[in-house]
Amino acid sequence: MIPLEIFFANPFSGLEYGIGRLLAFTTDHLGKLRSANLSGVWPERIAATEAALEAFNGRERSHGTSVGERKTSKAAWRKFRRALPERLGKLELLLQVKYGRRAAALKTFFPDGKTAFARCADDVLGPSLKALAAAVSARAAELGPEAVSLAAGMVSDWEPLYAASEASAGTKAAAEVERRGARAASQRELYLNLQALALEFPEQPEKLRLFMQQSFLTQRRRKSAAG
Repeated sequence: MIPLEIFFANPFSGLEYGIGRLLAFTTDHLGKLRSANLSGVWPERIAATEAALEAFNGRERSHGTSVGERKTSKAAWRKFRRALPERLGKLELLLQVKYGRRAAALKTFFPDGKTAFARCADDVLGPSLKALAAAVSARAAELGPEAVSLAAGMVSDWEPLYAASEASAGTKAAAEVERRGARAASQRELYLNLQALALEFPEQPEKLRLFMQQSFLTQRRRKSAAG
């Protein structure tokens, strides 16, 4: 005998179903339901499934947009980080010209050395750059505007990048929860439809193919023959 518990499990909630397959299956399933023009519970079932699919689709589109935005933000972050040693080097050279290459005064600006800026975490980099800019600004009269501009520029360029990175991390986590929720809701509607079909056509499993094309969930993409 088949274990009765199996009928309480949702066969559509498996992680092996890709997003594209699940969306294709649901879209095809809805089309078949509409064409069948069934009465009773079906107008309500179709409406619930359409609403869940729309929310699911919306979350996936939003996810694609967010991924693009995060990639752009990450690229700007990497560009700043890569250029930072050179920008610090220019400032260090101005300081060395003023105070000497091995002058103790350089410790005022780079207490842990110039390389510490490149190695530190994002949370530390902002305060470190601000401290550097403040130290340079305090000696603006003797260092001149170029040094002040270099130090201040690193701060002003970094702050929006850091803010965007922090906001992106929080937004990504929240969006992923909502994305999973929308997918689960759509999968649940499919499960409820499957149960309703079993009630509509008891002991007639051959009827299922009229409303659900399982191959949409199991078919694999063909590999390109081009080599």
